[in-house]
Amino acid sequence: MVPMKRPAKPGHRHYHGTWSLGEAARRLGMSKKELRRLLGSGQLEFVQIDGQIRVPIKVANKFLKGVFWGEESVIKRIPR
Repeated sequence: MVPMKRPAKPGHRHYHGTWSLGEAARRLGMSKKELRRLLGSGQLEFVQIDGQIRVPIKVANKFLKGVFWGEESVIKRIPR
C-alpha cells in the first residue's frame, strides 16, 4: 500500500511568509468571500502550497498601503 501524502503542518517552513485565507481576510479587514473575489479577479496575488491557497504577506502589505494611501485602482468593483 502506498503511503498517503500528508499536508504540511501549519508551522511548516513552506508556510513562512504567507497567511491563510482566514488570517489574510482578518488582517485586511474583509470577509473570506470578499478576499476570494479579489483573488479570483487577479487584484490580489496568491500562492498555492500543498493544495492550500495562501496570501504572501508582502503582497498583502502592498495591497494595504495602496488602500491606506487612497490609490483608487487598488480595489476595482467586482460584480457579484
